[in-house]
Amino acid sequence: MNQLAERYEDLQDTMLAARIAAHDQKAVRIVVERCNQRLFRTAWSILKDRTEAEDIVQSTYLHAFTAIGGFEGRSSLATWLTRIAINEALQRRRSLDRRTARLAAAGVADLQQHRNQIMQEPAYSSTPDVELGRAQIKAVLETAIAELPEDFRMVFLLCEVEGLSTVARRLRSPVGVNFDGR
Repeated sequence: MNQLAERYEDLQDTMLAARIAAHDQKAVRIVVERCNQRLFRTAWSILKDRTEAEDIVQSTYLHAFTAIGGFEGRSSLATWLTRIAINEALQRRRSLDRRTARLAAAGVADLQQHRNQIMQEPAYSSTPDVELGRAQIKAVLETAIAELPEDFRMVFLLCEVEGLSTVARRLRSPVGVNFDGR
């Protein structure tokens, strides 16, 4: 077993790509272990948001592994994946910027920014009114989530609670549901 792992570790990028194209889970694991931190750092450096960066890493792997058969080896697999992550992150940044501009033009508060600001306030600066506001928001959200139809609720929970928005959109998102403003 150890020899097999060593052989996978020693494979050239083009061979790893070929094995991934053949749905070899060990090859996928090797590439993910090698590249995950690099892809996350790349996405985070563009978006400055942990959740968005994690989403970009997922999206990068989905896009890359779907097109892995076309990997020609002109660059390293890590470089190829990083370029995909950069493109995904820049596209997400543009999408977020367009959404923010649309909301600002319409005079609508960006609820995502507002939610992040409220939920990420340091605990040491909590006051009774902030705590009451958090409790009220929590109660309203729990009620609203419980009332969602099952498919919508599952997609929402995957996106917002588990941080798997890319997976949720790909797997089960009903037509017309748009959780990320795109």
